[in-house]
Amino acid sequence: MPSSFSTTELVNQTPDPKAAYKDLLPFTSVPVTILNKGNVTSDFVVLAFLKGEYGPEPFPLKSLVAFTRVHLVEPGQTVNATLNINIGTVARGDKKGDLVLFPGKYKLVLDIDDVDVWEFEFKGNNEVLDSWPQR
Repeated sequence: MPSSFSTTELVNQTPDPKAAYKDLLPFTSVPVTILNKGNVTSDFVVLAFLKGEYGPEPFPLKSLVAFTRVHLVEPGQTVNATLNINIGTVARGDKKGDLVLFPGKYKLVLDIDDVDVWEFEFKGNNEVLDSWPQR
């Protein structure tokens, strides 16, 4: 996957007919492979968190941006899943309450214990995805 993206290009991409709002525009899809190393058939939930120092302070330690659940994974079985991430989930609120895609360095980490990490960067200007009404 690329490691650098333009905020302007992401916000001005050809809209998906299902994405009537900018925050629903797609950012990326992350393929994951799950292996049940145990001896019990079980479900598994994959969590993707975002880390970084972008946007206004205070910075969150991590934010949940995507999750998926796979069902009935047999012992020793490997299954594939996909985490779909839209640009609204990687954006943050600014001081006025607007939802903004901020330039900066980001880390996408999987699961609570950061099983895997993907580092990427947004370059360009702050891009407002949705504005909060002002007085």
